[in-house]
Amino acid sequence: MLTVLCETPGKLVAEQRPRPLRQPGEVLLRVRRVGVCGTDLHIFTGNQPYLAYPRVMGHELSGVVEEADPACGLAPGDAVYVMPYLSCGRCIACRQGKTNCCTSIQVLGVHRDGAMTEATAAHEPDLRNGERMFWAGGCTACHAPEADRPLRLAGGAPLNAGDPQLFRSTDGAITWQPVAQFPAPLSPFGGSVGNTITSFAIDRNNPSRLYAGFAFPDYLMRSEDAGATWTRMTSGLGAGEVTSIAFDPANAGTLYVSQSGSGVFRSTDLGATWIAIDAGLGDELISKLQVDTFNGSRLYASTASGIYSTQLSTGLPAGSRRAIEFYHASFNHYFISADNDEVAGLDAGVFQGWARTGEAFRVTEETTPGSAPVCRFFSVGFAPLSTHFYTPYPQECEGLKTNPAWLYERIAFGLMLPDAPPSRGCRAGTRALYRLWNRNLGGAPNHRYTTSPFTFGTMQGLGWQYEGEFPTRVFACVPYS
Repeated sequence: MLTVLCETPGKLVAEQRPRPLRQPGEVLLRVRRVGVCGTDLHIFTGNQPYLAYPRVMGHELSGVVEEADPACGLAPGDAVYVMPYLSCGRCIACRQGKTNCCTSIQVLGVHRDGAMTEATAAHEPDLRNGERMFWAGGCTACHAPEADRPLRLAGGAPLNAGDPQLFRSTDGAITWQPVAQFPAPLSPFGGSVGNTITSFAIDRNNPSRLYAGFAFPDYLMRSEDAGATWTRMTSGLGAGEVTSIAFDPANAGTLYVSQSGSGVFRSTDLGATWIAIDAGLGDELISKLQVDTFNGSRLYASTASGIYSTQLSTGLPAGSRRAIEFYHASFNHYFISADNDEVAGLDAGVFQGWARTGEAFRVTEETTPGSAPVCRFFSVGFAPLSTHFYTPYPQECEGLKTNPAWLYERIAFGLMLPDAPPSRGCRAGTRALYRLWNRNLGGAPNHRYTTSPFTFGTMQGLGWQYEGEFPTRVFACVPYS
């Protein structure tokens, strides 16, 4: 059988080896899939300290049973995956059920040869039935039952523009058929060849209803026909990669979404509209949401700083509205809106030429204690171009109301003003919002509002002028969470 061997750091060798013979207590597998992990890269580059060369790498594997003891509950043809951490079963840690702390633990592909080969023998206790397998890593995958065979869907980033991104298998991941392709969003605010799928979910109550989360706008899409057609589901969401989609097991139609850098959102209408529920969440870099299996009213969020939870039965956490940023390439103008109906219209193309940039920030309501109401103006004196302008400063607002070049529209939302001198910064629990002006380049003013120091520096490099407190450059302050 063909085997790939890492003979020395930086050197891979393909060689033929005898097929393994199954020993008592073992199951003979035909290897079907092997993941390439950071550990394998470290082995290849010579940076893995717990390894002796030569070594067959590969500890993330799945396969099909070829031979097994009939009493073990597995039969030829069963799809399985292998737990790569091999414990002794005898030491004090193993006897207490803490097999991950085994004093003699070994890892496939590190301490003993792994799965970069056509067949391998594994101990039966280390195998798991793969009919309910969830894959993650280079691609995002999920499954739903289809008759007696598992339906699997896998997706990720396309290799080339126009390539399919979502694939479907009905034979246990042996063969795949392309299902859908998702175009690249507006450059330079998206992917170069397509919108990367970052999360996936299938409604257990309706296996034809699929949800796909993305790295770039459009962040979330839903299909009602098993992936044939897709509809954007971003009304009320923030900006940021969708890292997780979780269903509420007790309430049909209710689901939760996390966006990296933007928080947690809840929908009760199958994703048509969303509200933020992340007040008090101490970290917005969220990697995973999970509804408690035994307590369906408890929601967990795994973040960069640890795990947070909320008990939904005692009341939903509050959440701030998001101001979403858009860009018009022909005008070279930016625009923000925290009005969900307006954002939905922009997303749907009602106002042609506008597309999300991937930036957003939290805003308060005008009545929130400590907040100042933000006046929104529309320019009428720079035809054929137009622009909007926002200010929480009463003097600036009243002055523009008397300027015939500007039309006062309404109070848009609330912002907090910087602290008084000498600090001129933002208080705890808030972050700086910057405002930059294009110096009327192109014949009309345009302003960009951002919380990103990187965007701030980029716009300054393009000749835009910041407008804010001189020592700190802070224009206003917005909620952190």
